[in-house]
Amino acid sequence: MATIGAKNIGVIENAGPNNLKAFIKDTIKAANKVDIGVAFITVGGLEHVSRWLKKAGSRGTVRVLTGFYQCFTEPAALRKLLELKSQLKSGRFEVRVSTDKRFHWKAYFFFTPSTATIAIGSSNLTNEGLKSSGEINFTLRLPRSAPSTASINDVFESEWARAAPLTTRVITLYEQARPDRAGRSVRPLIPLSKILASAPASAPPDQRRNGRVFWRDAITGYADDETEQAIYEETDWDEKGYQWFSTGNSVYGPKDRIVLFDTASGYVELAEVVRTTQTIRRTLCGRHFAAYQRLRGSHRRRINRRLWAKLRQHGTIRTRHDVTRRGKLSEARFAELVDFLGLIR
Repeated sequence: MATIGAKNIGVIENAGPNNLKAFIKDTIKAANKVDIGVAFITVGGLEHVSRWLKKAGSRGTVRVLTGFYQCFTEPAALRKLLELKSQLKSGRFEVRVSTDKRFHWKAYFFFTPSTATIAIGSSNLTNEGLKSSGEINFTLRLPRSAPSTASINDVFESEWARAAPLTTRVITLYEQARPDRAGRSVRPLIPLSKILASAPASAPPDQRRNGRVFWRDAITGYADDETEQAIYEETDWDEKGYQWFSTGNSVYGPKDRIVLFDTASGYVELAEVVRTTQTIRRTLCGRHFAAYQRLRGSHRRRINRRLWAKLRQHGTIRTRHDVTRRGKLSEARFAELVDFLGLIR
């Protein structure tokens, strides 16, 4: 690493022995925390550094943040990263995908108990980026406790918090959407939101409960344009012809059944949940949504004065406001309400 003026600033010209591969090898030896954020990762690039990343993960933590911009990152390289993760203890090696469609970082952070060494420039985690000419990277060495170190680290932490975990399903969907690169000089953007929607931050609701759950719930308004766009981009619900609504939180799971009072449209119907999702970014209607279909063999009933009176008589509600409150029902109580409303033909 050649120095420029101050001892803590340097430049990597990627010419001869002064290349990023050598810098990583020398710097990572003492690091107990490694954060890498790069737009492109290839198998050729990982082959140079995977053994060092594994060693760093065995004594500390390694986090790799990448993206799908221009479809350059290789699916095989992503699988290699998951393989490295599987070889280390939980939490020691993590990989995420940026939700920014144009994520174009080239940044490497190495922390020891007392120092932070950072390289930022033009080099991706590729064979060429690590040791070929035509690249340039600047380095900075700071005390780990310095305020400037915390400020720089906050930038990575913010992007990491917005990113989605890398999973085998994400890789498969990316590979399917990735165009054949042969003979292409321009690579189109891919449906990033739909791919990353398959990687929820927590286990889906149907994995947290046993069997079907029965509910009473209500739809009280229409989704705004931003929410409709998010659902369109991140799911295939419109293509499937599913109806959907905001749920506030992740209480529902597939096959749950709901007596659904759609006061916005003026109907009550018997719905069965088919899918749930958590949008990547919060919308005006929230982040949690459920897609549903009307249960086969059932029909809608119009909500009118006669129905309100019948519901009050049944004891289901005392005021119209009661309908808007979600409630879990026993299977027997649910069946009784369905029969009372005449929702089954």
